[in-house]
Amino acid sequence: YKSFFSYPEAKHFLSASGQKMDASRFKNPMVAYTDGSFVDRKGGWGFVILQGNVPTIKAYGPCTKRSAIRNIGGEIEAAEKAIQKAIDIGADFIQLHHDYEGIGRWGDGDWQTNRDETTAYADFVRMARERIAIEFVKVKGHVGDKYNEMADRLAEMGVSRQTLSFEARLAQI
Repeated sequence: YKSFFSYPEAKHFLSASGQKMDASRFKNPMVAYTDGSFVDRKGGWGFVILQGNVPTIKAYGPCTKRSAIRNIGGEIEAAEKAIQKAIDIGADFIQLHHDYEGIGRWGDGDWQTNRDETTAYADFVRMARERIAIEFVKVKGHVGDKYNEMADRLAEMGVSRQTLSFEARLAQI
């Protein structure tokens, strides 16, 4: 027997048990692709949110995590920002595609969190699941996946454009 604090948490349990969530059962499902980048001791993050097969939101920015965790900080920040944006615009389900395995493993509680950033990320996902169902999908990076490549380019832009505000970056894309 198992109990849950919220419906999205129960949905997550079902997907973590080897069953994929059926996006058609949600009123406002979204798909996101996220990525992080690290160049010359600077990190960046990027994401693209799709509604259907149409990219509707693209964003990027500088990583605010410690540079000691290199590109992982950008990977984490991209996932957090994509999930938060989906919540902000009223999504009830997000299928989050990522190319760094830890994003899904920490989010689903499959990997131990041994750094402040990974613990904070796991806590963020747990709290977000009270408001939105989240399914993590691991994709191979740099193999021609159109939206993964788009998220990668956005993350690289986040590295090089360290001073723009989030709203300014959204307006420029």
